[in-house]
Amino acid sequence: MALRAKIINHLSQAKDSGLWYLDESLFEKIEYYEDFLLDLKNEFERSTEPFAKEYIAKHTDWDSESMEGDNPDAWMILEVATFGTLSKMYKNLKSQLPQRATIANEFGLYSAKELSSWLEAISVLRNIIAHHSRLWNRSLAKQPMNIKGHCDKWLNNPFTDNQKKKPYGVITAMLYLCNAVYPENQIKAKILFLLDNSKDIPYGKLDFTGNWRSDLIWK
Repeated sequence: MALRAKIINHLSQAKDSGLWYLDESLFEKIEYYEDFLLDLKNEFERSTEPFAKEYIAKHTDWDSESMEGDNPDAWMILEVATFGTLSKMYKNLKSQLPQRATIANEFGLYSAKELSSWLEAISVLRNIIAHHSRLWNRSLAKQPMNIKGHCDKWLNNPFTDNQKKKPYGVITAMLYLCNAVYPENQIKAKILFLLDNSKDIPYGKLDFTGNWRSDLIWK
């Protein structure tokens, strides 16, 4: 996952420590940070990855319910973190941290606040799908902010209010991020193939409506 790699890379180099995620001074809201850290440690303890099991077996001072005890380096513990946990972590990084802006830039955005809103919206969409809940004609709790500046092909016009709430807005934002990470990806081609070969399904309920195919990112 590109987000995971970028967070680990930039923060580890900047702080010259594998345990930088334990430094609460890097985060805006301490209460959110504490919840994040406990979630992170619980996810590590629940992991079925051999390296996680081996670490816990070897470190008798490991405690998933406490901030204390032995803690693995960021490259290890963040490897098993969920997308939702990584999204919350990025959002809570202090706004003045240059690494926060750098990560947004590498995703093709000029604003960390915008990237954070996109990650939150994608996380909500992912959770709905993962739990086999209804996505059809659904208004999403989190909405992606429009980008004010961009490094790649985007929209001819900003999202409408309805497009922000519906899956179309989140899917478009996700496509943009995927293009920034790997321009040769086949995600757009697969989505268009699905739409073109399912003409009996009214995808307008997901807000694929109007002239969306004429927008730069979908051409």
